[in-house]
Amino acid sequence: MSLASKVLNLRAVEGNVVLSKLTVLASSLLAHTDNVRFAAKAVDSFFERVSQTAKLWHRTVEELDLLRAGRADYRTEKEMCLRSENFLVGARKLAKLDAEQIHIG
Repeated sequence: MSLASKVLNLRAVEGNVVLSKLTVLASSLLAHTDNVRFAAKAVDSFFERVSQTAKLWHRTVEELDLLRAGRADYRTEKEMCLRSENFLVGARKLAKLDAEQIHIG
């Protein structure tokens, strides 16, 4: 079945779509919803820029959380807590810790 139209509106109280493959091409996407849940074996996404804003961000990673970047900048207004059984810091040229007070141990 093919459907072509200048405008398409769908309204329903409840709906289901079952597809073996879905391709969506759009110049813009706007979605409003209260909740979103995804279940997938893998997610690959490619962006030129990503900007996200949240009041609370919680993430759990069972194995490895890996960031590879040219530069990384983490800033907090009050405190930042990094805790681990073992904490390793390494640098090829300079490792700098700057504060009014530094407590080790």
